[in-house]
Amino acid sequence: MSQRQDQKIQDRRLKGSQRLRARVIGVVSPNWVHTAMGVRFNERYFMDPEYRQAENRQVASWLATFNGMLQGRFARYDVDWEPTGISGIAGMYDPEGLEKITIGLPQPFPVVTAMFGGKLIYFDNDNPDSRGAPLGGATSASDIHVPDLATTFPVSAYLQQYEEMVSRYGKAKVDLSFLYLHSPLTIAYRLRGEQLFFDMVDDPELATAVLEAAHSTSLGVYEMYERIGGQPERVLPIATCIASLISPDVYRKWEIPWLRRQIERHPQALIHSCGRSSHVLDALAELPGIAFMEVGAGTDIARTRALFPEATINYVIDTPKFRNHTPAQVDGEIRQVIRENDGGPLTVIWPAETGTPIETIEAIYAAVSDYNQGP
Repeated sequence: MSQRQDQKIQDRRLKGSQRLRARVIGVVSPNWVHTAMGVRFNERYFMDPEYRQAENRQVASWLATFNGMLQGRFARYDVDWEPTGISGIAGMYDPEGLEKITIGLPQPFPVVTAMFGGKLIYFDNDNPDSRGAPLGGATSASDIHVPDLATTFPVSAYLQQYEEMVSRYGKAKVDLSFLYLHSPLTIAYRLRGEQLFFDMVDDPELATAVLEAAHSTSLGVYEMYERIGGQPERVLPIATCIASLISPDVYRKWEIPWLRRQIERHPQALIHSCGRSSHVLDALAELPGIAFMEVGAGTDIARTRALFPEATINYVIDTPKFRNHTPAQVDGEIRQVIRENDGGPLTVIWPAETGTPIETIEAIYAAVSDYNQGP
C-alpha cells in the first residue's frame, strides 16, 4: 500500500462520524419494458428516429404510471424520491419533453467492435451487442488499423440520423444518461478475444497496438456522442468489466495506463466494475479524479470507502439475486453495505427485471430510510 493510500484511510477514519444521506435509484430492464409494453429494441428502433420516438411515447406513459405507483407506495420512507429509468438504453426516455427528437445510440463497445468488422446484433428485449473477435486473426502490430470515425458503419449511420433530424426539425436530442465508455482493455478483449492474454506475454507490441486502437476508437465514439449530445463536461463513466478476469499485476500494467489517459480528458470520472473487483482497488486508487465508484456485491465496500474517502459509492445490486432473494435477505444486504460504507456518500441502485416483487424493492427503501433517520 502506498503512503498516499495510507493517508486516505487515516483521513477517512477521522471523518467517519460525518454521515451523509443515502440515495436510492431504480433502473428497469429493457426486457421488463418489452414484456409490459411490447416495445421491441430491434434494429429499426435504433436506426429509425421517428419510429423510435413513437415507441418512446408509449414507454414514457408506462414509466410515468410505474413511477407514480412506486412514489405513492414509498412516500412514507425518508428517502428523496428519484424517478426510475430504463437500464442501458441511451435515448430511451427524455424527461425534458418528448417533443424533442431523440437519436438512439447503442453503448459504445458493440459499436466499436462493429467498426472493426464484428457483427452488430439486435434484440427485441435487450441492448444491442456484437459478435465475433474481428482482430482475432492479426499476426503483428502492423495488421491493426484504426477505422475512420465519420465514414465507418455504424457511426456513419448515427451521424446521418443526427444531420437528417436537425435538417427536418431544427434540433435533435441525445440522452447520455445510461451511456458508459468501456475501458480500453475491456474493448480490446472483445476485439481480439482470449488471444489478447497470450499476446501480453508472447507479443506485447501487438497487444499494445490492439489496446491503442481500442482506446482511440472507443474514446472517439464516446466523445462524438458527447458532442452531438451537448454534454462535453459530464462525469466520464468508464466500465472496467475486465477486472474480474485478470490479476492485480496484469490490471496495473495493461489497464491502468489507458484508464489514466481516458480520465485525464475529463474533470471527473465514474468507475464501474460489476464483477469482483477488490483485488484492483489499490491500483484504481492511484488514478486522479474518481468521483464515483460503482461496484457490486463481489467487491469489499469497506475497503472501497477507505481508499476513496470522498467518492460516492454506487452500490449495484446483482439482478438475479435481487429478483430471487426475499425482502429479508435484501434488507440484510443493504444494511451491511450501509455499515461498511461508514457514513460516506452512497447510492443504492436496484435493477428491476420482470417478476421482481414490489416487496423486494420496498425492502431497499425501508433499510435506507432507517439509516437516513438514524442517530
